[in-house]
Amino acid sequence: MKCYQVHAIAFAMASLTLLSCTGCGDKTGDVAGTVRYDGQEIPHGRIVFYCQGGDKLVLMGPISDGSYSIQDVPVGPAKITVETFEQKTTPVPGQFSKHGSMSSPIPQDQPPDGAAIGDSNRDYLAIPNRYRSVDRSNLDVEISRGQNVHDVDLLP
Repeated sequence: MKCYQVHAIAFAMASLTLLSCTGCGDKTGDVAGTVRYDGQEIPHGRIVFYCQGGDKLVLMGPISDGSYSIQDVPVGPAKITVETFEQKTTPVPGQFSKHGSMSSPIPQDQPPDGAAIGDSNRDYLAIPNRYRSVDRSNLDVEISRGQNVHDVDLLP
């Protein structure tokens, strides 16, 4: 084999190796952060990422105590929407209480711990409806490979 043929083969193999490392591989990133409205962390809700490239995937994750985390978001631009929810809780009679003893059946006219049965969680934080719309939220992000931190600050 002639010298230039060896160099051509070596160059081709090196090029293929380089392409496999840079062009093919994992094309997703993990995204985590906090969501605030007017400076307050959103207690309960959902954040949705509308990926703008490729298959235009839609990925969502829960917001709990102001934090969210979504794995395997495709690399590239994404639009974001945010929704908040009222967290409704109703005690279940006959279940263990927070003190470890069985609770007695709860009469409908006497809610536990002074809370009305079915009352909304006091931590509910309402946000403007525009943040629910992908066309009106004006929330965008560029996802990179690996770990991404993206905090979302919503304004009144």
